[in-house]
Amino acid sequence: MGGHSVRATLALTKREQEVLELMALGLANKAIAQRLSLSSRTVEAHVDHILDKLKAPSRTRAIIEAGRAGLLGADVADVSDQPNQLPLQLRAQRLVGRGSELAALHEHLRSAVAGKGSLILIGGEAGSGKSRLLAEFCSSIAPELAQQATGQCHEYAQAPLAPFLSAFTTLADQSPNSLRSRSLPRLEGLDTLEQFNALAEFLARATRLRPLVLILEDAHWADSASLDLLLHLSPSLADSRVLLLVTHRSEELSRGHPLRSLLPKLERNRNVIRCQLGPLSNAEINVLLDDAMAGRRSLSATTLNAICANAEGNPLFAEELLKNALASDSPADGVPATLREAILDRLRALDESDRTTLVHAAALGRRFDAQFLTDVVGRPIARVLATLKRAIDLQLIVEETGDAALFSFRHELTRQAIYGDLLEVEARPLHHRIAVALESVSADDHVAELAYHYWMSHERDKAVSYNERAGDQAAALFAFRDAILSYERALDAGLGDPLRVAGVQEKLASASFSAGFGERAMQLRETVLACYENLGDRQRTAAACLQLARTMALLGDPKRQEMYAERALRLIHDDAANPVFFDAQVALMDVSVRWRWRPQEVRKRAAIAERSPGFHASTSLIQFYELRWLMHVALGETAEAFADAQRASALAQETGDSRSALRVWGNYTSVMARAGERAAALEGSARALEIIRQKRITGLTTIWTLAELAFVALLHGDLRTAQERIADARSEVIEGTGFRLSLARVAIVLGLALDDERLTRMTNRDVLTDLALGSGNAYMIGSLFGFATLYFAQYKTSAGQHLLTRAIEALESIDSFPPTDTEELLLLVAQRGDQADVPRARAILERIASSSSVRSTAAYQALSEAYEQLRFGDRKRGAQQAHVAAQAFHAMGWPLHEARALEAAGDKQRALECYKQVGAHGDFRRLVQSAGLAGAADTDEMTARERQVFELLLQGNSNRAIAHKLSLGERTVATHVSSILMKAGVASRAELIAKSGILRGGDANPHS
Repeated sequence: MGGHSVRATLALTKREQEVLELMALGLANKAIAQRLSLSSRTVEAHVDHILDKLKAPSRTRAIIEAGRAGLLGADVADVSDQPNQLPLQLRAQRLVGRGSELAALHEHLRSAVAGKGSLILIGGEAGSGKSRLLAEFCSSIAPELAQQATGQCHEYAQAPLAPFLSAFTTLADQSPNSLRSRSLPRLEGLDTLEQFNALAEFLARATRLRPLVLILEDAHWADSASLDLLLHLSPSLADSRVLLLVTHRSEELSRGHPLRSLLPKLERNRNVIRCQLGPLSNAEINVLLDDAMAGRRSLSATTLNAICANAEGNPLFAEELLKNALASDSPADGVPATLREAILDRLRALDESDRTTLVHAAALGRRFDAQFLTDVVGRPIARVLATLKRAIDLQLIVEETGDAALFSFRHELTRQAIYGDLLEVEARPLHHRIAVALESVSADDHVAELAYHYWMSHERDKAVSYNERAGDQAAALFAFRDAILSYERALDAGLGDPLRVAGVQEKLASASFSAGFGERAMQLRETVLACYENLGDRQRTAAACLQLARTMALLGDPKRQEMYAERALRLIHDDAANPVFFDAQVALMDVSVRWRWRPQEVRKRAAIAERSPGFHASTSLIQFYELRWLMHVALGETAEAFADAQRASALAQETGDSRSALRVWGNYTSVMARAGERAAALEGSARALEIIRQKRITGLTTIWTLAELAFVALLHGDLRTAQERIADARSEVIEGTGFRLSLARVAIVLGLALDDERLTRMTNRDVLTDLALGSGNAYMIGSLFGFATLYFAQYKTSAGQHLLTRAIEALESIDSFPPTDTEELLLLVAQRGDQADVPRARAILERIASSSSVRSTAAYQALSEAYEQLRFGDRKRGAQQAHVAAQAFHAMGWPLHEARALEAAGDKQRALECYKQVGAHGDFRRLVQSAGLAGAADTDEMTARERQVFELLLQGNSNRAIAHKLSLGERTVATHVSSILMKAGVASRAELIAKSGILRGGDANPHS
């Protein structure tokens, strides 16, 4: 029989096909259950059905028959050759987050090695990463340090003491012959206490030679005897060499569950520790997604942010949502089949009446009131509360604290999965009933809910009205993505009136702009402009031009920014009393300050704007003060700049515009830092961070501010803070080219300084390079110095020089631009660029210096001249200028730049001290390796842990061996080694060993 006809007659379900494909990859039932988020019992049933349908006596024969029948074709076999298809093994390649938990496990292992064992209870919901954490921990333990054994609890097989006996059997098999002869104790005929004592005695014997890491997985499925043994063993662990790790799912511990009542009893022992794995942060989820997508096509910011929001910190959910998004090429707003079945599997434990109640609760939304649910389903409150109690036990919902009987679904994905059981024909009237009931109670208190329910019930007029109001409320709370969704629903419902359509489109554009979707904001505002033009409304057309001018500023397009501002002035015939007049003058000030740098033009526009008699909106006045302080900074008028920044911030705070206040201080910090005004930058940074902490603003303004604060910390040599700011800036994915370049420049330089490859590969260089070079924006072009620096670090000299040549050409096409935007790139040209480009870069730098009075420019000039002279001219003068630059950078508090200048001056040892002081491991090793230096060898500077690592290094141990011996992660060891090499003043491990006599006072034998 041909394969096709066999396939047709087998009729495998979709789930059975998934199980079969995982069987073909060699996965056991437990692994399949974890991969598909099913219970092991469910997987076992699917496997039985597959064997029956294929008439196969075994799994191996089933796979063979499936291959012959064409059930394992190209969809599985060729998946690795299809980059746009999702491999079944998609997951992050490394543990993300959980650093503190991992460190705690290693600390407890060290205590166990010293004879002070403990029991650690590791809880968390399914998919939170319990097994992943233990796998990372166990992989770093050397066999000679400790032995390992694992007992697995099964939902479908609960023989007495089975997980312990399985682990002890493994332990006995691994034991020396002297212990094997005694093997496991015979338990037959013994009472329970005698059995427990015999097993405890076996455990004591097995750990005499080596400590033991004993793992009990999925204790929520443990048999009662195993739980009793756990309680029996726990007190004696304190004086043992056993680290007992017990994992359990939080959601499985319903009322009456034996483990739930056991946990408090266990915790009475001081050596029992609870470890609850909470959700990962948004930034950590984004790192996980980035790692999982390595080598695959990228997804849009909208999709990635949707995955992050829906995952709610659960690593498994994030990976499954990513799988869905890559497979369907659509936004990640659906529930993956694997997760849906796992949720519905729990729902099946309820009867039909309970399920109906929960489906209605899901229709109400993520949060719901029990009394309101009672009214909707028409059941007595007592029965509804009983249903909700059962749902809590199944970990489907949680009860919220407070006076009202409020409940919420544990996850939005849980709600969506349950709601998915509702048919369309049932959904619309249900949502209508809910909306009418809510509206009768208090419409003003339930705007967002009414917007959703009227939209779901397809009632156009009310859907439009409530969704527009919901969008306004969300935007006021900085929830810009929620605002976008509401405005889109209002537009989709159908507004009719062109003016009203344009008004909602303007709001949608503003929310998109604030969320970081500049291109979309531009397209929407162009549509609005066309509408007002068609209607012949000159005032609204002029206002729309100004909105487009502001959008072009975000997108880094000064030509079109200027064009739209001037067009607005023409539309109002330069009427100074018209509010548009002031706003247009401010937009033109922006062009002359940030993009073109025409100081006289700025002063003229500022004077005209101040004399205009019309009404000035607070947002316009705030921007006016911002631009004026930018002008003051460039002209060296720092006191005036601070005064205007305070005026802008005070006005923003008075009007409740916290986002503008944050933007003011974020920009002030960045510009002041780059200008060399450290004290002012630190003041601005403190104010910006305080606003973020108090107001909890999200969106583009916050994320961009964090990226700029990271660069400020990098300039000031605070690499740890820079690293933290970069991590925080990844809590949302922003698409704007300017932001991505801003993030890339700091990430690359910081990554090279710290020797952290993850930071240097954070962004797509090719795409951003082309966008920056074609932007006509000096700041974006100047940001390319990061990419060029990376090329040189990777020994791609030609590529780096070619990029610098293109950047110089792009800068020469711009009339003029303000200081602080391009100096890093121009400095790199002097240091590493093609010889023909060096005088061109010098000319640009001289042009900047002639039109401004920024403190940092003189330092850049001195170091640029030093590089040029050292490469092509008078080396003595070059060294002198390098010393001048080093003194200037030192005065500004820029230690990394000071170190670079000292390198150029030939003062390698002082440069090494600078790098050492700030912890720039990568720069330190680069300099030591290139110069063949041996710094001051002082082991007194080493920490206690570094001394341990140092001793093992001298014995020739690899990082992995050291990690095993000290029960550390390899990454931690690598960090210690870098620090040791830096403190020892050597470039490599070999040099460290060779100079060990010096390092240890001449009394060490490196081969001992």
